[in-house]
Amino acid sequence: MVRLPYQPRPGQEEMGRAIRDVQANQRHLLVEAGTGTGKTVVALAASLESCRDDGRRLVWACRTNSQQAQVASEHAALQDAGLDPGLLIPFMGRRHYCPLLRSDARFADGTAEELGRLCRDAKKRATEEVQGGKPVEGACPFYAKLLRDGPDPVEALLRGGGLSGTALGARVEEAGSCPYEALKLLMPKANAVSVPLVFVLDDRLRRTLLDWMGVPANECHLLLDEAHHLPEAAREHASPRLTSMTVQRAMKEADELQDPVLGGTTLTRGLLEAVLGAIHRLAAEHVQGEDGLVPPGALDEELLQKLRVATPQLQRLATDLGRWGDVVRESRRKVGRLPRSYLAAVAGFLDAWLATRDHPTVQLVESGSNPSLELYLLDPSAVLGWLGEFASTVQMSGTLDPLDEHRLLCGLDPASTRLLRIASPFQRERLRIYGVEGIQRRFDALQKEPTLVARQQEVANEVLARCPGRTGLFFPSHKMLADYLEEGFLHDVGRPLFREEPGMGQKDLLELVAAFRTDPSGRGLLLAVLGGRLTEGMDYPGRDMEHLLLFGVPYPRPSARSQALVHHYDRVAGNGWMVAVHNPVGRTLRQAIGRLIRGPEDRGTAVILDDRAVRFHSHLPGLRMIAEARQMVPPDGMADADGYRTADEIAQERPS
Repeated sequence: MVRLPYQPRPGQEEMGRAIRDVQANQRHLLVEAGTGTGKTVVALAASLESCRDDGRRLVWACRTNSQQAQVASEHAALQDAGLDPGLLIPFMGRRHYCPLLRSDARFADGTAEELGRLCRDAKKRATEEVQGGKPVEGACPFYAKLLRDGPDPVEALLRGGGLSGTALGARVEEAGSCPYEALKLLMPKANAVSVPLVFVLDDRLRRTLLDWMGVPANECHLLLDEAHHLPEAAREHASPRLTSMTVQRAMKEADELQDPVLGGTTLTRGLLEAVLGAIHRLAAEHVQGEDGLVPPGALDEELLQKLRVATPQLQRLATDLGRWGDVVRESRRKVGRLPRSYLAAVAGFLDAWLATRDHPTVQLVESGSNPSLELYLLDPSAVLGWLGEFASTVQMSGTLDPLDEHRLLCGLDPASTRLLRIASPFQRERLRIYGVEGIQRRFDALQKEPTLVARQQEVANEVLARCPGRTGLFFPSHKMLADYLEEGFLHDVGRPLFREEPGMGQKDLLELVAAFRTDPSGRGLLLAVLGGRLTEGMDYPGRDMEHLLLFGVPYPRPSARSQALVHHYDRVAGNGWMVAVHNPVGRTLRQAIGRLIRGPEDRGTAVILDDRAVRFHSHLPGLRMIAEARQMVPPDGMADADGYRTADEIAQERPS
């Protein structure tokens, strides 16, 4: 039995035993664990016990800072209960942990690689300063203090427990030292390291992390939190993209280098002009709607024809372009500028586009103000083979179902993968989910009956009249949210509005949520977008949010990208629509509605203002379809009103 800092809840012992068994036998475990199962503390306690038994280490990958903070909090609870959880290091990237680079606006959008190059220079100068005993221009003062003090003060903070990555970094920075480098030095001592997901997704970062820890992957157990994001995150990470703006900036670099010669004869600018012209021509010819498929070989043929070279020489040109990009990076690094090269970006994309591929991709083009090309990976399992390198893997989420489908997307062997479902101990009785009949947000339905928009807004106002507490209003897109407000929706509602804006920074977002939660009226409306940061990973316990309105089912717009995914999984699994569209939309709905019930005393009402909600009855147990707002009954133990259809009745209708 896994030891916990409190009396186990239903399902926790089963989950703990499953994790221990999988880690002992070096296998894979997929866990769907609903709200209230305490999956974080169980997974952490079980995994650390496994590490004590077999001498391995734990790598815990999180998607958000708040999830990483939860790991630190549960680790502290284990420590306070005397369960000896060992040393946990909450690690983050340089963007969060480097006080020198973060304070300079010139480096605000630097990548990990670019910031790393600058950091190496500043550390080298700091080392010279400490060894020579006199100031060195460009030396990092934070790293210099770390060299003088060593990492022991930071280790003492970690041993105290309970500090999230953000809080820990702030404490170390206040002391004048470098959080990033201090934690790197302590990695070999760590029993567990929690990192952002990209640290395991990216091959280079994953190898670097393991080098810092001083162990190979097979000496680590891997745990992936909120793992339903893993397939799409892997797909995006492995899908290179090239915009026309990047090519134009590369042309400017070429001009600064006085148009260096490539391949012995062909000028750099000639190649870049050919690439830019091809992007615009392909966009004009093949985009319908948002994007379009590029015919196989179309870009290659156009470049070969315009440049009058053979394929091997085109590949050599791309290689030479990358070398010139390295020259630009180095020259900028030497003068303290962000070591970025757009020539290198174009070269990297061309290398990927021209390479022979052993995994399924499609070539896409997008139009708009900044047309682009993308080499889109269809099957994430092609780049997730590293999962098998770890001693064991545990993937968990509250919305991982269908588990067989997730296993397929990750490329895990059925014989070595265990599937486990742990139900929420309190959610179903305390949550009422309604779908409203007669409202449809489908494009063709709106074209035939424009009054559907007014009808949805009318019903929304009726629902709000019956939901006086703090309420979330979640929209399929920022555009729809803005359109509704411009049309006067909520103009006379008489309740404070707290609106998520496109591109909102993390600090502003957290301040917005804090203001919503503490609004003295207790009647505030939080306006956000489905699938965004406020509708996944953010908790609204108790009276922080009591009701929720979803303004439609967030189906993706028809696109070449989505159609390619559907066709691929039709071939692979025979159910492309379910894998590529239906189930991801269902998970988005479940994630949003799951924000309401976060504790045993919470109650909530969620209303989907779209009759297509009926298609997701398997994702939304307890769904009731109603014709009007007066049929709603809050989850307070009262009997249901008449006129709704239950989930059992809905289950007779096949999703379409």
